[in-house]
Amino acid sequence: MDRNEAIKAARNGAIAAVISGTLTLAIVVIAIFSNAEGTLGIWNDPSNFFDIILIFACAFGMYRKSRAAAVIIFVYFIIAKIIIGIEMGKMTGLLTSLIFLYFYGKAIQGTFTYHKIEKAENPEYKPTPKWVYYIGIPGGLLVVTLMIFGIMTMTGVVPSTEVVKGSELSSKEIELLRNEEIVSKNENIEYFYSGG
Repeated sequence: MDRNEAIKAARNGAIAAVISGTLTLAIVVIAIFSNAEGTLGIWNDPSNFFDIILIFACAFGMYRKSRAAAVIIFVYFIIAKIIIGIEMGKMTGLLTSLIFLYFYGKAIQGTFTYHKIEKAENPEYKPTPKWVYYIGIPGGLLVVTLMIFGIMTMTGVVPSTEVVKGSELSSKEIELLRNEEIVSKNENIEYFYSGG
């Protein structure tokens, strides 16, 4: 990949992110204004605007050939697809997701190649400051860890962080509560909440 191909790959990734962000924005606005429930109900949450801001910020970053933005959008897209699949109970749009992941993957390759070429050919090239690595890498790992924890609570690997009706607890969770003598065998669980 030469410089022009690297720039083109980064821009194509930015275009894909803009398309993804625009589609997400449209779905969220429709869901909020129609007070959607059911399958579309997961989009009926104003906190989805943070996702939209992240997508557009990464699009701008990839346009500016940011390696971090390209990696963030790639990882974010995979984790978001997993969370949406868990919420909906099925994986949808797999082919479309693979197309977006292709462009995001090429953007990663393009941004890294671009900076490698710049470092070799441009004597005035300024490398990324060290503090960005010292803050960015731990910060990124923290965000990914929190996302993985969120997925684990959604799949039931760890207890939910919300109040759950006793009827919604799995038999495995009820058995664990009884084995640990948190509740006795003859007690009926009305609601359950775990702080840890």
